[in-house]
Amino acid sequence: MAYNNLNDDCLTLIITELNWCDQTNLKYTCQRFKELVKLHWRLKYKKWSRKNAVGQRAEYAWLIFQLREIVQVLDVDYLSSREMQLLSSTCFPNVYDLTVNISNNNGKLTEYAATKVLSIGFPRLVKLKLQTNMWLDFKTCENLTDLELHPRRCSCTLDFKSLFQQLKLVKFIFSYCERSYIEYTRSDIETIVCCSSLQEVILNESILKTIIEQLKCLPKLRVLGCFAYMSGTSEDYYVFDKIVENFGSNICALNSQYIHTGFPMYTLKYMPNLRKWTMSDLILDQFKATKTQLESIHEWIVFNKKTLATAPSEQHVSRIGEQSFELMEFINDCVNLQTVGFPLDWVTSGYVNLHELHFLFRSRRRVLEVMCIEEDTTKYVSKNLKELKQFQDILNFKFLKQNLGNDLDYEVYKLFTITLLN
Repeated sequence: MAYNNLNDDCLTLIITELNWCDQTNLKYTCQRFKELVKLHWRLKYKKWSRKNAVGQRAEYAWLIFQLREIVQVLDVDYLSSREMQLLSSTCFPNVYDLTVNISNNNGKLTEYAATKVLSIGFPRLVKLKLQTNMWLDFKTCENLTDLELHPRRCSCTLDFKSLFQQLKLVKFIFSYCERSYIEYTRSDIETIVCCSSLQEVILNESILKTIIEQLKCLPKLRVLGCFAYMSGTSEDYYVFDKIVENFGSNICALNSQYIHTGFPMYTLKYMPNLRKWTMSDLILDQFKATKTQLESIHEWIVFNKKTLATAPSEQHVSRIGEQSFELMEFINDCVNLQTVGFPLDWVTSGYVNLHELHFLFRSRRRVLEVMCIEEDTTKYVSKNLKELKQFQDILNFKFLKQNLGNDLDYEVYKLFTITLLN
């Protein structure tokens, strides 16, 4: 036949233009196409996300029967009871990273069934991002090192003790914040010190404030963060004050996102080794940072996710009471600054005066890396490249795409995360 005259590269190119259903049918026509289709799948479907699926249920069934030995990173999103039954009888031998939403609202799904899916269906599971209202028995997932739990409601009793004593976790994230639903004992959560392998811990503010001092006992801890509830009354100042009190001199990077209050600028003096600060706070508080407190900062990126595409007011300041925040004044005080980032619209609107920025770092005899943030980096880049070219001897422009969506899909956000010195 004619296709016998085509080499494998040409046939593979043709295969890539077919949808998943046609590829499946083609696979069963002959041995050559079977191998080429499987090769294409191995290259394309090591990562599979249901969010990108076209056929919904049909494509989910296709995943179960055709890709189960290929996929390594899997995001199946929400699981119905029928799909849970499919998973409980199917093994994904190579999946090490799983994202899944297991709901028990219909009363048909039990903790036992959900645990069975995880232990039998994913024997090599290392990373698990799980959204469920149930507290599962994770001891069967003996290889698990990264665990993220994001419940919408958490009316069950949390068994942290078994979790920290049975698993050698490197990363643990627990986001739920509504205190009225959380049931745990202080002694239970304090068993986190038993898990000496932990390197990253991000918890809700009520739990975090309970064990801040115990966290100092974790020898490998490098990343520490806090979740807050968007519609609740935040205790964020107290929590961050306690973090700085216990870890201040070891903090080298900070990512802050204060939406109920301004960032507590007075804490900067307790972080003498802060090198990188990414801030998406709505406002800055009335405590004005001094030049001395900003000397350690080498990289500073500032934006607000909700207003990223909107330039600030014509006054170019964020005001609280009688105090104001001036961007160029802040940059001028960061005497060791090497990288700065802000929304691209701040450049196009004139809020960021590139002439002034260019002159400042030329006088310092230093090149500054400027990161321009935009949700769609193709929107303005080509248009403004010529305009930015005149500053390129001092200002090195880079364009960064930023996802405006919240990290999670419900009313919880990361208040802050800090990185500690090695």
